[in-house]
Amino acid sequence: MTDWKATLTSYGVAMTGSFHFVGTQGHQADQGLHFETYIDKDRITLFPGLLPSLAQDIALQAAQYSVDMVVGLALGAISLGQTVATILQKPFGFLTSDLKLRSAYQEAIQGKRIVLIEDIINTGWSTKQAAEVIQQAGGKVLAALCVWDRSTQLPPIQQPIHSLVRQSFPVWTLDLCLRNGPCARGVPIKRSPGHGRQLELLHKYASPPLQRTLHFVD
Repeated sequence: MTDWKATLTSYGVAMTGSFHFVGTQGHQADQGLHFETYIDKDRITLFPGLLPSLAQDIALQAAQYSVDMVVGLALGAISLGQTVATILQKPFGFLTSDLKLRSAYQEAIQGKRIVLIEDIINTGWSTKQAAEVIQQAGGKVLAALCVWDRSTQLPPIQQPIHSLVRQSFPVWTLDLCLRNGPCARGVPIKRSPGHGRQLELLHKYASPPLQRTLHFVD
């Protein structure tokens, strides 16, 4: 099997350097986590052949199960999940970004054995919730499969999780980052990708102002 960590890094999907990144929590950049490695899943579809190759290896993992249907999580895993389903010659459906099933999929999954496809697993909570939604609708989730599992501590999930890459990274809240993380060391924040630009605007107009200056780079 391909060394996917090295391959994704070479394509710029996994990014690291003399800077760090900011995510969001509840769409609020000032509550988001800071981290030194960014997985830019949007880049996966920019390179012809990369998505089919990822899907091929995920399909190999899925093939150990007696699968009736493949379900992906919107938005990032729709194209990946659909490609996996095509390789397996199985029907495909997806959960919306608010983890709901459209009526056609609700009917289709009843009594079906399902593998759940994600692109990146960050905390595992969306995986857990998605599996619960599918099972409440009458499907049976056999396993969850993803490109990169970067979770540090998964919630209690009944199904096994398979990934092409399994590596977690240190993360900090803004407060901890300012105390003993990259912000404390003066490591600048990337404006993009991620949500550094939003944090820069919040930092600029913060009241009261932060005790320590944050640095941002393009």
